[in-house]
Amino acid sequence: MADFEDRLSGLGAAIGKGISVTGTFSSAAVSGLGTGGDAAERTATATETTAKNTKRLLDASVDNGMRFA
Repeated sequence: MADFEDRLSGLGAAIGKGISVTGTFSSAAVSGLGTGGDAAERTATATETTAKNTKRLLDASVDNGMRFA
């Protein structure tokens, strides 16, 4: 815990020195920002699959007299 407190006490000085960011920029990746098409499609497919499986469980419970406790 003391090590954590020592690191925490030096945090203000580290922030005061400034933060720098280094990286690359990909113009090809920009086209995918904000579209959400792929994630939205996966979510829609997963939702449809969940609904189908839930219906199968309901049908099986009615047909076979299954009971959920």
